[in-house]
Amino acid sequence: MTTNTPAAGSAALASVDTAQVAVQSRSYWATVPQRLREDPVTLVFGGLLALIILSAVFADIIAPHDPAKASMIKRLKGIGYPGHILGTDETGRDMLSRLLYGGRLSLFMGIAPVFNALLIGGTLGILAGFVGGRISMVIMRAMDVFYAF
Repeated sequence: MTTNTPAAGSAALASVDTAQVAVQSRSYWATVPQRLREDPVTLVFGGLLALIILSAVFADIIAPHDPAKASMIKRLKGIGYPGHILGTDETGRDMLSRLLYGGRLSLFMGIAPVFNALLIGGTLGILAGFVGGRISMVIMRAMDVFYAF
């Protein structure tokens, strides 16, 4: 005759709960690869974004012509003109080369302000956190003034 004692039942319940907790306690980053496999649109556009960034970074190697070199003979050539895939502009400069080099400048202008804000904000935050007191209050009020405008 078997009796169901509370100790035996709670041990079985504890082992089930531990297994469930182990499955549920996966971190956010541990589930990212699985979620990416289930979302092909994100992979396609992530690859496209990587292609754009890499083409801007390696514009020196990829660009077929000098983006600043003008040629009045080749001005306003259309898309698909031999030697100029995207054509030329009003002064005969290659549009693909200008696009690649312009992407480099745009990428820099997007990253530089974020890096500067991180550097300045991080420094002020660390200073306010470690020193505290009046210094923290002055930094906080200065940030309030910046946020007001």
